[in-house]
Amino acid sequence: MTDMKNILKLNGTKFMVLCIVVVVIAGLLRFWELGGVPAGLTWDEAAIGYNGHSVVTTYRDEWLVRLPISFKSFGDYKAPLAIYVSGIFSYFFGLDTWAIRLPFALSGVTFVAISMLLVWIVASGLKNRQTLTLLMGLLAALSPWHIVFSRVGFESGMAATLVAGAVTSFLVAVRQQKQWAYALSGTLFSLSMYAYHSAKITVPFLLLLLFWRYRQQLLKTWKKSAAFVVALSVISVPLAYSHIYGDAMTRAGVLIFSSQLSATEMGTRVFGNFIQYFLPGFLLFGDADSMRHSTGVFGVLSIGSYLLWLVGILTLVTTWFTKRISVASFAWLGLLILITGIVPAALVVETDPHPNRSLLALLGYLMLAIAGADFLLKKVSKWSAVYRYSTKVVFVSIVIGVELLFAFFFLKFYFTQYNELAGEEYLQGYREVFAITEQYRDYDSDTEVVDQIIFSTEYGQPYIFALLAKEASPYDFHAGVLRHYLFVDEITIHDFSRNNALLVVTNQEFESAEEPKHVVTDTAGQTRFRVYQTEKNTEDADE
Repeated sequence: MTDMKNILKLNGTKFMVLCIVVVVIAGLLRFWELGGVPAGLTWDEAAIGYNGHSVVTTYRDEWLVRLPISFKSFGDYKAPLAIYVSGIFSYFFGLDTWAIRLPFALSGVTFVAISMLLVWIVASGLKNRQTLTLLMGLLAALSPWHIVFSRVGFESGMAATLVAGAVTSFLVAVRQQKQWAYALSGTLFSLSMYAYHSAKITVPFLLLLLFWRYRQQLLKTWKKSAAFVVALSVISVPLAYSHIYGDAMTRAGVLIFSSQLSATEMGTRVFGNFIQYFLPGFLLFGDADSMRHSTGVFGVLSIGSYLLWLVGILTLVTTWFTKRISVASFAWLGLLILITGIVPAALVVETDPHPNRSLLALLGYLMLAIAGADFLLKKVSKWSAVYRYSTKVVFVSIVIGVELLFAFFFLKFYFTQYNELAGEEYLQGYREVFAITEQYRDYDSDTEVVDQIIFSTEYGQPYIFALLAKEASPYDFHAGVLRHYLFVDEITIHDFSRNNALLVVTNQEFESAEEPKHVVTDTAGQTRFRVYQTEKNTEDADE
């Protein structure tokens, strides 16, 4: 116990070493088996990877639009930043699954480091500053919510990192009156809106609340704080133009305001959507819209962070009108980020919780958890005078123990069962089956060249995986590089009468009496695709 007590009394070197250890842990959890867990790629990951590679190598997206601000993709008009960043990485590392996901994993590790820096700044002057900073890093590094989204190519994780960096630099600017920090904050807030659509709703609300909270400081030093407004405005101009004159507003169709509901029904729906992000079903038990965004078993928060979050909420209520600024500032900042981060998810038509759209709220949950930890640390420290041992050491040991135990069970499930259960969500088998079909169009391979490849669209968007397999440029795409592919809604028994064709049948469709040439399975051993080759009619060919 004495050794542990000495560890908690950290000097600068020990503290920095432990911070580095936390970041290394975050890196290991995000980079380990990055290309294989989750196995497969979602079609959004495939589209981000392909469009990123295309725009970096040819300056055009898959639809030949030159350096777009909004990517049409499947008609969902994706935000651009993650695609451009992904393109830079794929330019150097290729279009393998791990390479497509690499920038998002790096962004995830950066989020952990920034979250510790944020707590270090907010906890300035507190006795438990170092302990709280390390706890924040541990909660972020082991967060099941963040691990899930930093191991896949989803734009929300990159936006969450940018918002965290923007808030941190904003606090530095306000507290130290650094003009460069104002400019950096405005830049990062702007870039977050280029990264993910939810940020376009979260950031304006968050900025309004931050400006109101620090209005006096901003007005007194308006010459320095003007750098924030200039950076935010200048960088956001192309995005604003795209929304007004382009197609960037297309995604707004998912918002409840585009529905036919009455004002009363909309209000009820939004309130119901909002409340569910505070319920145990979402936070602890994996209630979510799909297994792409949740494991379906574990919630978005660990047991330890959830309990500390509850204490943080109570702390906010009980200290709202007191002079305990240190506790209130943790809880207040966390509450602002939490509420504004939930708003984009609460405004959609769907009623199921959506961890992807609400990921920007994660930092708020964790900040409130740290507020709870700060409150409890002060309480238990008073008990040390009564007992012969340090109650602070006991408390910190319990928190770390609970987090590590939870992380063990979560990671064990994630790297094994979840990887198998989510096979359909991550379209396992797509890349493998296209590697097979490409052999039948390669005149140098040992396989017989077929005239046509008939591919079922049962699993959705197969063409993007065909482009990945060929590493075809968008010019090749529109010149007909996929002309030998025929993508159909369903393959029927009549397709077996086609001459010299390759039929790619999904497991959801009929199973022919003929023996397939190839069978592609997922990580659970379930059949995903069956590949059949029809007979070649040489008489027709001679004619």
